[in-house]
Amino acid sequence: MKKIFSLFAVFSAIFAALSIFPLSAESEFPLPPENVHPRVLFTQEKLSEIQANLKSPENAGALKEKNRLLNVFFQNPLSYSKEMNFKTEGQFVAVVEAAAFEYALTKDEKYARFAYGSLVNLLKTFNPEKVYDKYRPAGQLVFAAAEVYDWCYGALSSKEKKLIVSKSLSVIQNYFQIGWPPAKQNAVNGHGCESQLLKALLAFGIAVYDENPSIWKTVAKRFYSEYVPVRNYVYESGLPTFQGIEYGMYRPIFDLWSHFLITGMGLESPYGEKIKNWSHSYLYYGFLFANSSFHFGDAKLNSLFNEQRTAALMLMASSAAADSYAKFKAREITNNFTKFAYNTSGESDDKLSPVQFLIFNDVNLKCLPPDSLPLVNYVKSPYGEYVLRSSWSDKNAPLVRMKIGELYSSNHEHRDAGDFAFSQGEILSEQAGVYISGSSFKSGYNKEFYHGTGAQNCLLVEGNGDFGGQKEYEDGISDIENFLNGDKYVRAKVLNHSDSVKNIEETGKGYAYISGDLTRSYPNAEKVKRHMLSILTGDEENRLIFVVYDKISAKNGCNGVFQFQAKKKTEIKSDKKGFSMRGGNVFLNENVLLPLNPEIKIFSGKENSTVGGKNYKKTLTKDALEKSSKQFALENSDRIEIRSEKREKNETFFNVFSTWDNTISENQIEDAKLIQTDDFDCALIKNYAVCFVKNGDGGFTFPANLPAETTVFVINSESGEISVKNEFSEKQ
Repeated sequence: MKKIFSLFAVFSAIFAALSIFPLSAESEFPLPPENVHPRVLFTQEKLSEIQANLKSPENAGALKEKNRLLNVFFQNPLSYSKEMNFKTEGQFVAVVEAAAFEYALTKDEKYARFAYGSLVNLLKTFNPEKVYDKYRPAGQLVFAAAEVYDWCYGALSSKEKKLIVSKSLSVIQNYFQIGWPPAKQNAVNGHGCESQLLKALLAFGIAVYDENPSIWKTVAKRFYSEYVPVRNYVYESGLPTFQGIEYGMYRPIFDLWSHFLITGMGLESPYGEKIKNWSHSYLYYGFLFANSSFHFGDAKLNSLFNEQRTAALMLMASSAAADSYAKFKAREITNNFTKFAYNTSGESDDKLSPVQFLIFNDVNLKCLPPDSLPLVNYVKSPYGEYVLRSSWSDKNAPLVRMKIGELYSSNHEHRDAGDFAFSQGEILSEQAGVYISGSSFKSGYNKEFYHGTGAQNCLLVEGNGDFGGQKEYEDGISDIENFLNGDKYVRAKVLNHSDSVKNIEETGKGYAYISGDLTRSYPNAEKVKRHMLSILTGDEENRLIFVVYDKISAKNGCNGVFQFQAKKKTEIKSDKKGFSMRGGNVFLNENVLLPLNPEIKIFSGKENSTVGGKNYKKTLTKDALEKSSKQFALENSDRIEIRSEKREKNETFFNVFSTWDNTISENQIEDAKLIQTDDFDCALIKNYAVCFVKNGDGGFTFPANLPAETTVFVINSESGEISVKNEFSEKQ
């Protein structure tokens, strides 16, 4: 297969990323302004603006919470208890921050004395031994040290500043996984892409630059050479990361911290305008019927869109990109900007304190609901994915996700090239399984099933002693050169994509189509191509038709398997050529058009994590099962496998899903019908014909006797080229 990325493209991406900020003559990165304080998150000029904005009604809740923290804790300097009870003490860094901020505003030295005394005590008594990821609370403490050092600069003696530096470096050396100097971990994914460098170390380097310039230079050199180029490359796609929904709404928070830390001292953003490419991108995956979203990548099964981390991401993104839609979501989650949360477990470092809210909130930016956002969103290469819906106001509107996934980023991204999911007033299908973090992250359940292809709506190509999932890749991707090293992490290629977004906007009816070559993902295959077509019909009784067409050429002794992850119990049809699923308001009808003689097997209940004869849930330790019991209680799904009875080397899978109002009788539900010739495979359902030209030579004759009002999709099964006749023709 032709290499998608050349060495030239790698260096072009790097140089483009590095060209958007000014470099000093003596270094490869900009320097903080010398002998100027404050400069962590704001200068004196910006602080005056923040102070004026304290009167804004939007800031009333944060101002009240800041004052509450000071009223409750502003007595004697704070210290951690021996056991570090985060249920109370998780607020301590926010209290220190509030006192330092109060000094910056008022120059009242009592606040600086309290902030300094508390900070030093916390640095001395910090003992996170019961916390699994110790670097997270350590990072919060070092960040608070940077704030006190910078914001209270004029009230601190030289000796006090030196003590802050020495105690902070001790915490960094003892608890930061990235190390000091920060040479460990990766700039593309993993814990190295969280608070350690992108927030805590950048802030610390900025704060102490005048007295300790080597700290900034050490941190900035790696930040600008490794972290910035890969983010500017990925941001072009329209997502900030490929790590799934949960980590996608977590780790970019720290990208935003780096943006605000750099711009806060008066320098240009290292990301230019590219944050605008993704600032509200995760809204497209959200449901209207619940405060949640599609789950892809490592993600909890319970709600994601009502969490404070999501509010932090949306509020920060709204200010960085002047994004009114993101700000609307932040306001919704925080109950009109009045709800704040703290690190109560030791683990969480992803929430905004009231002071941080006051710094970031753009009071001049309006909140806008997503109603005016496009109904179709395409995430560009090197990802390749459609997300579409028929309405932003109808809770029962279909929502569909279709992913090719060209470039694999490992870590929390799953081996899911060619995945899909859809909902209609409830989740009908998405990835199966439960995310188990901590010490079980590399367990067989996680690595082989949940991260692997058996838990996805993806093909398997079984044989040669394995169940046929997509190949594994090296987990550690250090930087952009490693990420784009030839085709090392390339697993798929988008062949074509097309949509009728204008028609959907105007009528609620239309389509989106994407196809991809997935061959590189499958060790047991010589060729794998997948085509996915979503048709939004505008018919209240039958709102969605979803077509999946797969062509597989397996290696000797191997064969293809079509998988479907159902969120409810399913039943095989009486003719053995499909299955059905009844939800709360929706009846899902599925027709297997090809293979002609399918074998359908359903794995239910305790067996729904069984792939290749192995039940992966049973491989988990008792401790892992107990810790994840609430998540498993939320899982109620069937896993379905479809094979050809003949197990042939060259196989075609042609599956048509349609959603129907649950109140109509089953005899009113229309099955898809197959028309097949030597030249094409065609599905007929309702007023639609979806025809795949087999050999890709362009030869096609319309099936005879089609009703005049039929909308016909003609798709080249090799190239993915698509043409549409009738209803959507003028709206492509």
